[in-house]
Amino acid sequence: MGSLEEVSGGRSSGEMDIQEHMIKTRQTAQTPIKLLISLLTLCGCAIFVFWMATGAYVAKQTADDSARIAKLKTVSAALETFREVNTEYPVALGALLKEGAVPPLLSRQSLDQPGYTYEYNPSPDNFALHLKPETGAGAYYYTDKSGDVRVSLNAPAGATSPLWSK
Repeated sequence: MGSLEEVSGGRSSGEMDIQEHMIKTRQTAQTPIKLLISLLTLCGCAIFVFWMATGAYVAKQTADDSARIAKLKTVSAALETFREVNTEYPVALGALLKEGAVPPLLSRQSLDQPGYTYEYNPSPDNFALHLKPETGAGAYYYTDKSGDVRVSLNAPAGATSPLWSK
């Protein structure tokens, strides 16, 4: 059999103990650093996912708002056309859906806005057209014969609400 030096590669047992201790110390010291790097990476990923999800939600809301306002303006224009032809506003929005009643005719899709309902209040020389969220929370829209669209969050919009500015 070989001597102790042959087995240990020429190092004494004291040198081996020191080297093993140094390796373990390095590994132990690296563990918190690795943990910190993993934690920072995880936090970075979570922030990125939240940022992307929020951006997508805002983009969807903006597109939904634009679609609602376009429909509100379409109904408002049809009301004005009805008044020009008939000298008064219709009693109900349903009158705009009758075939041949008023060009341009509104389709059922023009009045269909998922999650929202129309409220229409005619008077001899004006009308109030509201688009309200069915849940009571969200954006409320308002227009009248002026054609200006006004909006309010979580409360009904009216003639004094801020103008839509997008």
